Order: sequence, then C-alpha cells, then structure tokens
Amino acid sequence: MHRLPRPPRRCRVVPGGSRHSLPHLPLSRTQQRRHLSEGLFELLALPHAESACPAPHRVRRPLDPGKTMKPCILLFLASQVCLGQAGAASPDSDLRFIEHRFAAARQAENLRDYPKAEAEYRAILAKFPDRIPELYQNLGVVLYLQKRNEDAIGVFREGIRRKSRMQGAQLFLGICLLAVEQYKEALPHLQTAHAIGATPETRKYLAIAHIQTGNLEGARKLLLARLRAREDEQATLYQLGDLYLRMANLEVHKLTDRAADLRFGHLLAGRIFEMQDF
Repeated sequence: MHRLPRPPRRCRVVPGGSRHSLPHLPLSRTQQRRHLSEGLFELLALPHAESACPAPHRVRRPLDPGKTMKPCILLFLASQVCLGQAGAASPDSDLRFIEHRFAAARQAENLRDYPKAEAEYRAILAKFPDRIPELYQNLGVVLYLQKRNEDAIGVFREGIRRKSRMQGAQLFLGICLLAVEQYKEALPHLQTAHAIGATPETRKYLAIAHIQTGNLEGARKLLLARLRAREDEQATLYQLGDLYLRMANLEVHKLTDRAADLRFGHLLAGRIFEMQDF
C-alpha cells in the first residue's frame, strides 16, 4: 500500500526575519480579508527585536550594526492591526505597502543609511498614524542613531501616547532625556521601562537617572544588582566606587554642618579628598 505524498509546506519570508514555515495551504483572497479584519494575520516582526508577545519567530541582534550601542529594544508589529478601511485601498494593497516600505527601511538600516530608513518609516506612519504604534519606536531609534535626541523625544512621545506600555519607547525616551540633561523628566519613563521588564539596560540607565536626581540609595541597589548579574563589571565597579564617594561626601557635609569645629569631621573630609587625588 503506497502512501500519498504530503502536500508541500508553504514557506514565505517574513520581513525582518528568516523563512517561516506555514503548515497550511495558501489562503484565498476572501480568507485573507477575514483574517485581517479579525486580527488573525501573522505578526510581522520588526528589526533588531525580541518580541514581548508570542510571535512566529524571534530576532535578537544589536540595534546598531556597528555595535556602538548596547541596548536591545523590544519592537513588534501588532497583530491587532486592521488595514482595511471603508473607502480606502484594499487590505491586500495596504499590506503590500507596509511590507515594501518596511523592507526598504530594514535594508537602509543595514547599510546605516538612517535618513533613508527614517523616510520609509515616516511614509508608513503618514498613511497609518494610529494603527501601528510600535513603528514610532523604530523611527525614534533611527533618529537616536543620528544623534537627533530632540526629534527622537517627540517621536517616542507620540508612540507612547498611542500605546503606553511599549518598553522600547519608554526606555529610549528616558535615554534621550538623559542625553539632553532632563533628568527628572527621564526618571518616570525609565521606571516604567524597568517595571515592564528589568533588563541590563533598564538597570543601567535608571541608576544614572537616580544619581542625577539625588536618589543615591536607589542607584546603589541597581548597581549592586548589575554587579551580581555580571553586567559590564568594569564600568559597574567604577560607577559604584564613584557613587560611594558621593555618598561619603554627603555624609561628611552633614557632619560638618552640624558641628563645624569637629576635628573628626574635617579629618574625614580630608581622607575622602585624598582618595579622590585632590
């Protein structure tokens, strides 16, 4: 008895990822429209991302092809996106438009042509400004890589206004605000990113924000957590040493303020200055 051969498994390349095998036969146009309207269409994974939600595949690589920045952000194209609108182009043409522009943006990023990537992301957002909040993360990162922190801040805020629990947008908004020395404004965004999911990057930048806003104890706890996890040990040890000197200086000032003629206080201050090579 001969077994009938199985029908071939259909494969397609998902933008931003590898070939993904689909265990079903091609969908008809009617089925595709129904899946789009019901939010059943597959996720299209955005670049340099490890999705925070279930997705057909995971991708994780440094944001900057030149590895000049370490954080990996969480980006994905939401499955709830409905591309069809009454009186608008068909869902199929909308999907093709997004895939084409998105692929062009990915290619430009790989070539470090960030202005080109920016133009492609803006083209998608111009047509779908409210339907794909995660694209604001991608656009913001492209601006950040061009050192356009002020522009990136505005874009990240637009994304967060549409979807507040985007860890990548919250984290990078905080980083950009730190870069322009708006430390108090950066703090809540970094706290939100850390609350969504603690990562080496959230601990690092939240510790910096705590130091700059005077919460040295909060920074100490985060830096100790980084040290226990062996996260960039050399830099973390340096930051901890600098932090302890700051804390010691504060304690000495408190002591000398209470008793200006206390010899021990002045001796302690001298020892601290000596350790700092003054």
